[in-house]
Amino acid sequence: ASIDLLIQAHVVRRAPFEVLLGRPFFAHTKCKTKDFANGEQYLTLTDPSNRSRCLKIPTYVKGLPFDPQQGF
Repeated sequence: ASIDLLIQAHVVRRAPFEVLLGRPFFAHTKCKTKDFANGEQYLTLTDPSNRSRCLKIPTYVKGLPFDPQQGF
C-alpha cells in the first residue's frame, strides 16, 4: 500500500537527523503514533485525498542499519 503526499521540505546539508517531521506534516496526514514498552513505534498516516486509506509505518532505532526484509 502507498499514499501520495505533497509536502513542503527543507533540504539541510549537515543535519543531526535523516528526516525531521514537524507539526504541519502530522496535521496534514492526521498522523498517529503508537509506542510500545520494548521501544518499537509505528506511525499511521492517512491519505489527505482519500481519508479511508491509511498507511502504517514501523520506525527503527537511529544508528542501526535499516533491514528492508523486516521493515516497511
